[in-house]
Amino acid sequence: MKSLCIVSQQSPYASPRAKEALDAALVAATFDIPTTLVLLGDGVFQAIKTQAGEKIQQKNLGKQLAVLPMYDIEVLYVSEQDLSCRGLKPEQLMDNVQVLPGEQISELIRQQDMVISL
Repeated sequence: MKSLCIVSQQSPYASPRAKEALDAALVAATFDIPTTLVLLGDGVFQAIKTQAGEKIQQKNLGKQLAVLPMYDIEVLYVSEQDLSCRGLKPEQLMDNVQVLPGEQISELIRQQDMVISL
């Protein structure tokens, strides 16, 4: 079966794109497609463990990302450089997040059969 990488580059509540990326990952995983989720750019804000989407009347995207292991998406990958550029530290992120340098993120994406960027 071909593998799928979904690259999400939007902050969690700025537009519906972050939720759309998560939905795409969940749908793919439901059909047993090996799925990788990569957070780049402002998408790294999705991985922060203390989100409060409820305060702006939105579902907490962090809570939804936390259940990805139930769909065999065990790890979210985050760009180390994008994290640093936004003043974030790895300890601020959810437990199922792996921070990788840019060249490893690029290699991870290259290894996938299909890539969707949202």
